[in-house]
Amino acid sequence: MKATEPPIALRFKEAQDAYERVSLLCLPHVIRWEYATDVAWGWHPFCAGEGKSLAPTGAGEDDADFAYGHDAAGRVRVVRSHLRVWRKFPGSRPCETFLQYSPVAIEVWEFGPKQLIAVETVALAGGRAVGVERFDHEGTYRRIAIEWDGDRVAKYRWTVPKLGVDRVRVLDERGRTREEHEVADDSRDTVKPEVLRKRLLNAVRRAAGSAGIREKVYCLVLAYDGEGDVLPPLLGFGLERERRQWLSQHGRRARELLWNPAEYTHYEKPHTQLNDEGLEADCRRYNHLLRARGSPAPARDLLNVVAAELGRADWTGALDTTDDFVAFAVDFEGRDRRRNMKRSVPPDRLATLKAAGLI
Repeated sequence: MKATEPPIALRFKEAQDAYERVSLLCLPHVIRWEYATDVAWGWHPFCAGEGKSLAPTGAGEDDADFAYGHDAAGRVRVVRSHLRVWRKFPGSRPCETFLQYSPVAIEVWEFGPKQLIAVETVALAGGRAVGVERFDHEGTYRRIAIEWDGDRVAKYRWTVPKLGVDRVRVLDERGRTREEHEVADDSRDTVKPEVLRKRLLNAVRRAAGSAGIREKVYCLVLAYDGEGDVLPPLLGFGLERERRQWLSQHGRRARELLWNPAEYTHYEKPHTQLNDEGLEADCRRYNHLLRARGSPAPARDLLNVVAAELGRADWTGALDTTDDFVAFAVDFEGRDRRRNMKRSVPPDRLATLKAAGLI
């Protein structure tokens, strides 16, 4: 187990080949089965809080898609799902979830036909779920904290560190969502803008150098989502050959093509990807922090700073740039292009492009 992984990751590892052991732990306690054509039960209390019915729907064994095995205390110990598909493959194993109860927790194992899907630990207080930890086969760890108000779930918070998710949902008296928001917590392992700037700058230079572009390049574009998470950007490289072709065909009307990376040959291709998992993780954390603060503007500012540095860089041995080469950031819709170019392209270079009728 890696030092950064939660203890439940070890439990997942130990349970990967433990189907027989886990099934023998739970299945012998089943004394009664209930069948349903749809989801009819779940221990997650906030499912009920969101208005999902957990009452048994009633079905026969032969036409059910779900089966629930109850023990002598009336607790569900085994859940079998997707039975209609399973019946088409005789000899295969159904999707099964096993539950082991104690006064303070429920241990959960989810098995698919061929592998362990996930394990969960449900913390109990007074017989109610107040916390959940989950680790799945993709290596994703999730936490849920549940708060009660009398007999109803009033609020829960779910955190997925791998994805940079940390959200709170507040429910009203009828179990409907009253409020939902990101959690701002500057004490978490967030990324300093200066560190992220250097990392992004280096990643772009590496990607440009390894892209294998041999033709002359007149611009490098950092394209971003103007309506969602800004980072990381997509890279676009404008070729001088394409620029000459567009100008020849369209004249001044070609200006909209010249600065639109979606028109470039070298955009959204395998060789234009940043391919830096560490950078992507840093970007997720920074995006999350900005969502919690309510504005993505610092990320756009960061891209403009990086673009300005890329425009001044020496590209010898990496890119064959034109004399009027520029680097700039632009949103996918192109609305921020003029404003961003003023922030990243030197005034004399902008004047040259304007005199040539290119902007």
